[in-house]
Amino acid sequence: MLAVVLITALTPALMLLGAPYPILSGFAIGLMGFIPFGAILGILVVSILFMFKSFWLGLRVFSVLILVDHVIENILPPRLLGKLNGLNPIVILFSVMVGATLADFYGVITAVPIAATIKALFLVPTPLAATGSGTNPDIPADGMEMGASS
Repeated sequence: MLAVVLITALTPALMLLGAPYPILSGFAIGLMGFIPFGAILGILVVSILFMFKSFWLGLRVFSVLILVDHVIENILPPRLLGKLNGLNPIVILFSVMVGATLADFYGVITAVPIAATIKALFLVPTPLAATGSGTNPDIPADGMEMGASS
């Protein structure tokens, strides 16, 4: 999903900047998004190639695409992870920062699962009293099931 968003956001940006081969460049950068840090590497390679045509074009392409990629990378993945595991996107960003500080690369990889586990451990289950009477509404107070004849 991230690759599709990158392609659909970067291709029009390249078209607006007047870059040559905007569709090919947008697809190349978007597909590089499957690799960790691949989108940034793709932006760097495309920008360097455009610098051979015009230095200022390459610089404009680099600055705009890095800005667009930065916005996409910091908004979309936390929201997707938040929907998958029920964590707030800010909690996800905070846990990744703490994981990176404490355990470098391995901390980044394990931060979200650890945060989700901590949330599940501290989540208080709702008691049966949520129905109001504290009993199961399908079972009458005398203990006999409904529809049972005596």
